[in-house]
Amino acid sequence: MLRYAPPGEGTLRLLAALDLDPGHQQAHELLAEYFQHQARANPEFQPKADEHAHRLSELRANHDGHEASVAPVEPDGSLLK
Repeated sequence: MLRYAPPGEGTLRLLAALDLDPGHQQAHELLAEYFQHQARANPEFQPKADEHAHRLSELRANHDGHEASVAPVEPDGSLLK
């Protein structure tokens, strides 16, 4: 889980990391966990958790030693389609 106080700071840093490297698996993993945790209290976060979990699954499935090309994320954590 993100260890920054406030948690939003950690989220912003991970989203910035994805702007630089959209295929960064650990950033997608941490964001998926964070948004899943947030979705327990507010179901509106579930789509973001699902998007990052899905992207992580794609990256792991396609990982062949090369970074996959993916769309950057929106400032709110949503992936661009």
